[in-house]
Amino acid sequence: MNCPDFVTLIDYVDGQLVSEIRAEWEEHLSSGCKNCNDTLQWYAQVKQIAALGSLASPPTAAVQAAYKIFTDAQKPAEKPTGILEKLWAVLCFDSFQQPQLVGARNAQTTTRQLLFRAGNYDIDLMMELTSTEALCLRGQIISQVTSAAEQIYSVTLRDESKAVVTSKSNDIGEFFFAQLPPQNYQMYITASGTEIYISLDGSMKRN
Repeated sequence: MNCPDFVTLIDYVDGQLVSEIRAEWEEHLSSGCKNCNDTLQWYAQVKQIAALGSLASPPTAAVQAAYKIFTDAQKPAEKPTGILEKLWAVLCFDSFQQPQLVGARNAQTTTRQLLFRAGNYDIDLMMELTSTEALCLRGQIISQVTSAAEQIYSVTLRDESKAVVTSKSNDIGEFFFAQLPPQNYQMYITASGTEIYISLDGSMKRN
């Protein structure tokens, strides 16, 4: 059960809840929710103090202030400025994992397609082995969030010797790296406070 709103808390203290909801509330409180128990204790004290005076109920201003404090406490904490949300991409498709056509098993494969997913992002990669045994890497980052469309991504590759090469995507998320050694890479994609990590097998040999 999620934390109930402040109005429900008031009804609970005032004995206005039906037995079913009251039982759920008591179970939630007994689970040890500190926020709800602290708020409940505070409101009970407010009622007790108010009962000592001429007021039949707590002042409206006090209830409104308490309501604001309680609702603000339910809001998720905002991410500090400058902190990146880190996403680890999961491999969804690898053309090397697909069955080869009859007669093609002994032929050298020069292209490999990979598809990764990280949160609301799809990353489509195409690797091509050139005649000089260099690796060309083309990719496109596709966001499922409409507000993130047409943004520029920074794409960084770090190879096994820790050397770094960086590229920028165009406004539809396409990027390109040329003349790479065919080896393993760590890929980092950053944009709009998000960093996506991909462990990339740059080998062009089928297992």
